[in-house]
Amino acid sequence: MTERSSCFKVWLRNDAAVEVELLANRPAEAELTAYGDNDSVLDYLTASGLWTILTGMEADGLKCRNGYRPAVLNGVEVIRELAGVGRIQQCGKVLSDTRLMMQAGFNLARLRRAAASERSVIDTETLANHLGRISPESAQRTFIEYVREMRARRLIRGKVYAADAHEIVVPYGRRHERLGRVGAKYGFKLVLLINVQEERERIVGFAFAPLQTSERAMLLEILERLHREVTPLREWLQILLLDRGYWGAQYLLDLHEKYGIGVVTRAQHDGLEVVDYIETALADATWQETIEEHSRLGTIRVRAEHVPASVEIGCGSRCTLADLLLGVN
Repeated sequence: MTERSSCFKVWLRNDAAVEVELLANRPAEAELTAYGDNDSVLDYLTASGLWTILTGMEADGLKCRNGYRPAVLNGVEVIRELAGVGRIQQCGKVLSDTRLMMQAGFNLARLRRAAASERSVIDTETLANHLGRISPESAQRTFIEYVREMRARRLIRGKVYAADAHEIVVPYGRRHERLGRVGAKYGFKLVLLINVQEERERIVGFAFAPLQTSERAMLLEILERLHREVTPLREWLQILLLDRGYWGAQYLLDLHEKYGIGVVTRAQHDGLEVVDYIETALADATWQETIEEHSRLGTIRVRAEHVPASVEIGCGSRCTLADLLLGVN
């Protein structure tokens, strides 16, 4: 729908009014999109306030304005991700979609001028340059704000989380200042902390570093940031699932002592002395049964093993699990 005055023109989005006009067989002005599946997601992001957070990331490496507000270019990037376009150079169809670019923040007059000249409203190089001006610190600040909001809306639930490390191998362009090397491989390492909830797994933390960086150190960086800037971990992270790449006796004990985290992991290898001690402890365990009420599962009977707090080792002496992990004589 359009309102006119002598000096400006304003287009108001009013889907309900357009629907009425179409049903009455009267002319109406509407812009369609090739990505209609994303309409509900974009509407939710806007209504919930998450859109403001996601598009508010600061391009702190920008020395002067280039005619585009950072929030608009951030909006284009969010839409590109939702559309599943992996490479910036391949997002021409998204950039030419009038409805999506209106959602990003471009005005309709500019979009129509671009369409008349058969060009997208911005070129892919402009978008790539914008992303290059966003520092890792700025990205982390925005992500932390996003996690706070998701927790406040109870969109991050449950107390079971998992950490996973990924190697990103770079076969070319090996002069990047943050590029790392392990043997013949060049690239980066990405560690993710994921909320494990069926059908709603959500990333709640990340760290990005050169390839040779220890994933254990990167995980500690993630946990400390969340503990300091979101809320104490004891309040929302109870169990952490780790693969054997994070194994280390003192490391695992420190996670429990500092943050109150229980860790589920595989032993680094079966030859460790602690494996025999744990098997002995399980053999001596006694079964305990209890009736529990759960809002989701109803009344259930839980059967669990009670493992002794300490186990007997040679010559009748006893030690705790911490002693076993750290090694005993």
